Amino acid sequence: MALHTRDGVVEEAGPGRCRLTTGSWSWPALAATIARFDADFEVIGPPDLAEAFAHLAARFTRRQTPPADGLLDEPRPGRPRTVTDDQVEQVIARTLESSDCISTHPNGR
Repeated sequence: MALHTRDGVVEEAGPGRCRLTTGSWSWPALAATIARFDADFEVIGPPDLAEAFAHLAARFTRRQTPPADGLLDEPRPGRPRTVTDDQVEQVIARTLESSDCISTHPNGR
């Protein structure tokens, strides 16, 4: 585990156990950092960290099965889209099929 810890200190805590001391800008971010090790762990404290793990677990459980409409995201605030997916696809196709897209790139690529 120590090889994969960027910011933090890993200490031996007994046979097959270690203690990770690290920090983060938020409790959910710290929970996600710990969870990325794909190892069993015990949260000793503080309670805010245990709540962050519960919050992330609930989020992952809700996303276990994609919604019927296929969207995995909550609706965004602001003005509704004015460009459809089909229009975006058409522009991408025309761009890729055009010989001008290579010669007009600022880097000449």
